[in-house]
Amino acid sequence: MQQNTAQAGSGGLFRRLFENKNDSNNKPNCPACKQKSQAEERYIHSLRQALLDDEFLAALSQSTGLCLDHFKLASELRTTEVAGNWPQRLRQAELTCLKRLDEELAELIRKHDYRFKEEERGSEMHAWKRAAGLVAGEDIIS
Repeated sequence: MQQNTAQAGSGGLFRRLFENKNDSNNKPNCPACKQKSQAEERYIHSLRQALLDDEFLAALSQSTGLCLDHFKLASELRTTEVAGNWPQRLRQAELTCLKRLDEELAELIRKHDYRFKEEERGSEMHAWKRAAGLVAGEDIIS
């Protein structure tokens, strides 16, 4: 019985490290985490400034867009304020990308219907990978 108590109290190094991994109050002041946070603030600030440029906005709208994690971070992170309507432009670009992905997913579904199986298949066949990557935050090349 005493052995079980000792084991329960000691845990293991890895178990103790990962047990409270989501509790930021217990996180030590890690220099790598601090650098990561500062880098995120810098690139989000730069993204917000770039959104005010019409050429950048057009390029972003033609891309696959931001993954959901970065879109949320860009929308919510409190950094030095950027004047202008960057939030609206960010939403507009992301919505354009999501609508295009939605259309590709609809075409993928349509082409899997037996009535259309003879139609030529294109980039829409990889739309499901891009959608999964968008949600998972992974770079999916199609």
